[in-house]
Amino acid sequence: MIRRDAGPFELALLRIAVFGIWFVILLDFDAESFSRLPPEMMDHHVLGAVVRLVASAPLLQVLKLAALAGSALCVLGVRPHSLAAGATALLILVMDVASKSIGSYANHAQTLVLLLALLLAFFPASDALSVHRKPPPERSPWMYRLPLMAVATLVAATYAFIGARRLFVGAVSIYTDGSIVRWVVARTLEEGAHDISVGLKVLDHPWLEVPLAVGMLVTTIVEILSPVALVNQRFRWVWLAVIAGFHVSTLFLMNIFFWENLILLAVLFTPLPALLHAQWTGPQPAATSP
Repeated sequence: MIRRDAGPFELALLRIAVFGIWFVILLDFDAESFSRLPPEMMDHHVLGAVVRLVASAPLLQVLKLAALAGSALCVLGVRPHSLAAGATALLILVMDVASKSIGSYANHAQTLVLLLALLLAFFPASDALSVHRKPPPERSPWMYRLPLMAVATLVAATYAFIGARRLFVGAVSIYTDGSIVRWVVARTLEEGAHDISVGLKVLDHPWLEVPLAVGMLVTTIVEILSPVALVNQRFRWVWLAVIAGFHVSTLFLMNIFFWENLILLAVLFTPLPALLHAQWTGPQPAATSP
């Protein structure tokens, strides 16, 4: 099982990645512009009602600054971690609900990293790479391994569910009826954070529909097999190449870029943590536990 021998360093690296991602996301939240939107645009669910109560520029700005400060403190590994991470995760949740309360479409790019921020509050993720010099108390190795294994499983499950839904709801016809071309063109024409028009080239070169459909089919199959990446190292490299390639291709073809997921994949599924650990502390003996 992946990350079965992980320790405090690996969990701390995930903490830095998750809350560092949120710090970048929160920087882009425009509280003043958000508060000027008509309330009729906001969702009428319970959380949407909460957002409408706090949707004033001064209060949203305070919440944004508090969430930014909390994210920075979590990146630094301040203690007690559960208090800092728990409070910050709740602030992030409020800001995320606010950003998703407009209109009828909720961007799910941050859903996974939001779940991880909430999950990390329950584990000692600041026992390493922390501003505190006082060593943490002795803990069971599984306090570090369990959350990393659980998070890796959660990441693999999200890809597997998405791939399965695409195949069993859309069926094989989505790969043969021109749906791929329509998706690429429609997404390219939508207003977004990335102004890339490469996807429109498919209209000038109809033969591109075949490699696009084959690529999407291969990606779907690999996504469904994502849980295998948790236990098979050889397949894990194939899986990483396909999934990372898929995310990069959607940036150029659909103006969609899940950069958050690429960071999580690097931290959870590649040797990057071990390489950084070796650079930080030198070679370590193999971990053992009962």
